[in-house]
Amino acid sequence: MDGATRRPDDRIPRRLITKLDGWLDTEEINAVKEWSNARIAHALDLTGRSVDPAELTPTAKTVATAQRQIVRTAEAISAYLLGGSVHGAIIPVLQYSQFHRFEMLLRNPEAMKKAQKRWGEMAEERDQWTVGVIEELLAPAEAVEAPAP
Repeated sequence: MDGATRRPDDRIPRRLITKLDGWLDTEEINAVKEWSNARIAHALDLTGRSVDPAELTPTAKTVATAQRQIVRTAEAISAYLLGGSVHGAIIPVLQYSQFHRFEMLLRNPEAMKKAQKRWGEMAEERDQWTVGVIEELLAPAEAVEAPAP
């Protein structure tokens, strides 16, 4: 729906808002949020509390899963609810080596090849995160959610 076809009385169905809220209310997002609040945003003093700092450290998998849910929700809102553009690539395609400064320090061609290969693998995986968003968004509430990566 573009701006020319919108009307003041257009409303987003409550079931879609509920579904999007569910996409953002995950264990992974909450773990990253707790960690960032405690360790970055508010620099929680853990000495006066019975909190194990190791429990507040999200893994790379936890962060990636949280990012995936955020990307999918943003895609649903921008592309399908607001009629904006659809993401072409989640990881930007750089016009130069993303490892430029790292290359100057490392000077190890094999390590650079491994890093570039891993970057490509992660970009390919993340570019698939938005596949099926519209189908999942429009699926009935009792339908099974898409599996995590």
